[in-house]
Amino acid sequence: MRPALMLAIAASLVASACAGQSASGVEGNLPPLPAAVTTTTTSTISPPMRVDDRAADLEAQAELEAGLEVARDIYGSRGTFDASMAELNAMGQDRVFIGLQDAAFVNGVVYDPHDQRVTLYRESASGTWFCIDQYARAETDFGLGDSFEAALRDCNDGVTTVGWKNAFAANGLDESAIETLLIRFSRYLDQGEVALAHSTFHPRVACPVEELVASWPEGRGLGSEARLELTDIDISGDEAVAMINFGDATELAWNLERYGDRWYHSAEACRVLVPVAVAAQDTQARDLLIDGLAATRSGFVDRSAFDFLPATLARLEPTIAFVSLRDVDWALVGYEGHETFGLVVTVGAPGHFFCAVESLGAVTGYGVGETLVEVASQAGCSQSTAGLPDFPG
Repeated sequence: MRPALMLAIAASLVASACAGQSASGVEGNLPPLPAAVTTTTTSTISPPMRVDDRAADLEAQAELEAGLEVARDIYGSRGTFDASMAELNAMGQDRVFIGLQDAAFVNGVVYDPHDQRVTLYRESASGTWFCIDQYARAETDFGLGDSFEAALRDCNDGVTTVGWKNAFAANGLDESAIETLLIRFSRYLDQGEVALAHSTFHPRVACPVEELVASWPEGRGLGSEARLELTDIDISGDEAVAMINFGDATELAWNLERYGDRWYHSAEACRVLVPVAVAAQDTQARDLLIDGLAATRSGFVDRSAFDFLPATLARLEPTIAFVSLRDVDWALVGYEGHETFGLVVTVGAPGHFFCAVESLGAVTGYGVGETLVEVASQAGCSQSTAGLPDFPG
């Protein structure tokens, strides 16, 4: 059972839909396109890991979004997108930028600048190509395709209301700054960069970062459960309202305000992020528990008993990290096997443990607890046979 992750946000932040309208498509003639490149690259994900196409696509898109931030920083400092690969890679930290001529030979974000315009490309491990086309003072065009050429055509068709990212496209410096803030914020949630996510909230109302870390430890990525999509922005002076889709909630009115020369979320950081982080961590833990339970059933089919070690499950399902119960932690599946039953445990938000017990001649049992001890037994994990119960409180 998946909770509605963003109900707390909807209750506290949604005031009304903003009255602004999405920006129109790019007008005027496009400059000549760079020569198309035909390329075939080899996936860096090797067997026996199964490629999750959606996760691979999100990773490629996140790299492009981060590349666009670098491009905008360059333009802001010198008035042109032109830059050498050495400069780009120095600014991009561990992200690899390559020139258009190297797209067929090197994996990385392709950076193709033309003074007041830049186009970026990235191939996903799924085989899909994604691109972003950005004019200095115009809208952003997002495109994709099954080949480099197809993505190039989609990314330069002048239609900015269709693409892999948002129906909205930034028009002007303030809208671009807000869009960049929301892109960064979404990536911080996805990658578990808690302190950086906290820093995007207005300093006047931000809770202590330690309070946030207590519910959302640094490094715990919230993944696609907290994916944010922007649909519109309405700016009035130093205040703005962004219409966004956030996780399970749609058409949220998200308030921002300018503080000095930067834009911030104007809500109180912990009030927004704690319920989001807790719900997302718990959802991932529940989903992982179900996957671990499926592997346990496969192990029983092989051995006609449950008294196998976590390593046996790891061989059956190499995409999951199985450990003994005493070592269970975030993103790990704890397993304890006995002849007649097998116990699976995962960890959600701090103090949230989820379990399932599979037994001979009995219906699968499920349970939740605030400590490992509460769920680390057949009896403690048999709170429900209808599925995972809601977490207490």
